[in-house]
Amino acid sequence: MVEAVRKDDILTIKLRFKPVVPDKLERIYDSISKTDYENSFYLLAGNKKHLLLTDSNDKPLTDPYLVIKTTKGSPIAGSWHGRFPAPPKEVTEVSLTIPGVETLDAIKITDR
Repeated sequence: MVEAVRKDDILTIKLRFKPVVPDKLERIYDSISKTDYENSFYLLAGNKKHLLLTDSNDKPLTDPYLVIKTTKGSPIAGSWHGRFPAPPKEVTEVSLTIPGVETLDAIKITDR
């Protein structure tokens, strides 16, 4: 499941991963280097690339690591979220790129 919510000048993206193979642990990424931040985590809105927002210590506003763990009977194997600058109101869909996950296209934006 993918959710994109635009509120004021921030777009929050949330992903929830469903289990495919039971009892498996998969590390998608363990840390975020400056190069990763600049090249591997971004949103495409129209033809404009948006990087993750950062906090006052220049840490990206996302999970510092992503691990997916599947267990029998669990509806969710893991989740991810990130905050980006919101694209203009006329932009209604975005594409998301994060390491270890195929690019997610045509994510519909919900305004709140």
